[in-house]
Amino acid sequence: DQGVETTGKESQAQPPPVEARLPTDQPQNTTTPAPMAQVQTGKALSLSVGVFFGQRHILIASISKEVSLGLQETLAINILKSLGEAQAKPSAWVQWPVFNNRLVAGGTIADLVSVMKPVLSDVAKKKVIVLGRIGDGDSGEGNSGWLAETLARCPDIEFEYSLAELASNPRSKRSLWQQLKPLVRT
Repeated sequence: DQGVETTGKESQAQPPPVEARLPTDQPQNTTTPAPMAQVQTGKALSLSVGVFFGQRHILIASISKEVSLGLQETLAINILKSLGEAQAKPSAWVQWPVFNNRLVAGGTIADLVSVMKPVLSDVAKKKVIVLGRIGDGDSGEGNSGWLAETLARCPDIEFEYSLAELASNPRSKRSLWQQLKPLVRT
């Protein structure tokens, strides 16, 4: 019985050594597919977004899994309050794709747009502020592509730093405030 249990544990531990041996035996064949898989994964859209509504402003922010959600939420609400929003609150959290398996139907950008349109339906007269990269970081078109289609316009302000990055960098907070000042007057 002990040999069977040990064999079961060894079976679980064996795949990594077998995989480690394969690249050593055939380095050219395994090296080529690995970068292809990474490139395909990089092209797929993956995001975690918080949407915060005020009466005159909407804040759409990249949410980091490494930083406290409460800290990021508080910072987002404080940003909206600094713009004069008295009752700012989080209204939606979106994790995309819904399923981790990219082969499952429903994970396309068109599907993301169809999910986000109801969330962002009341934006016509509001100023839209985007914090962080909320799209495909490789292309640089993440915010202006699917988000512009969802909003039926471009965001009013697109700021490069996320809430998590703002929380730890006073200089980036000052830079954001310089961009937000004109919105206080409107």
